[in-house]
Amino acid sequence: MSKIESIPVELHSSVQDAIGLKEEQGGLRSSTGGLPSKGLDFDWPQNEGQSLSLLATIYLEELPQVHEWLPNDGVLLFFFDFENESWGHDSSEAGGWRVLWVADTSKGNTAVSGRPKNLKDGFVFKARPLSFEKVATLPFTDHPLFEEVGLSDELMEELESGSDDEGEAASGHIGGYSGAADGALYAYRCREQIIGEDPMRAYEATLEEIQAAESEMCLLFEYEMEERETEEAPEIFGSRNFSFWAHKADVRQQDFSKVWLFVERDE
Repeated sequence: MSKIESIPVELHSSVQDAIGLKEEQGGLRSSTGGLPSKGLDFDWPQNEGQSLSLLATIYLEELPQVHEWLPNDGVLLFFFDFENESWGHDSSEAGGWRVLWVADTSKGNTAVSGRPKNLKDGFVFKARPLSFEKVATLPFTDHPLFEEVGLSDELMEELESGSDDEGEAASGHIGGYSGAADGALYAYRCREQIIGEDPMRAYEATLEEIQAAESEMCLLFEYEMEERETEEAPEIFGSRNFSFWAHKADVRQQDFSKVWLFVERDE
């Protein structure tokens, strides 16, 4: 993720805005990890008899106004099954994650709920408060967009060398392009998974078809779990990138029943 001034002018029209996430102690109520507020009313998601781990709690009223498809209030809870560990490559894995929208009934209550009995302590990691800012995103250079634009070798090397540190959000982002190493076609692949089609069609799709999928889908939440976080949860090994995708039309209706997730793991 970068400041717009650092992006080659040839790519300005392809930039997608996002909400960057950064750790900030003493900041907002939103956080990665931990346990949810005791005041939130929901049934803890289960998969194969086990409670899922909480990846993040996002209080929507704390977000900058960047995406018209996001609800303005309420709380998004992102869960993942570390016990059985899904990767998002097959429709049979869909029970391995869950996204819930719940009303913010916490009323400023800072107490957290207890850990479910069927969730191992080793699958719970430390809460890290977040702050948010508007950032600009571009896809990885293996996106078909770059063949169309035809940048110089020098500019391509500059883009491949990494993003601008000043605009980078350490924990991930909401909206925009995926920052995952294999994420260039995630919007298309997730759409196909959700509608029951072959996600591998993405590798034969035209740029226009890929961009159509990107306009239809949204990156609901991308979270870059670092090694230091997994060290706090002894049952979890290796850093990961979580990319949650949904149809914008569903998100506008607060329907999070058809969210798809891709996970990349760095051993």
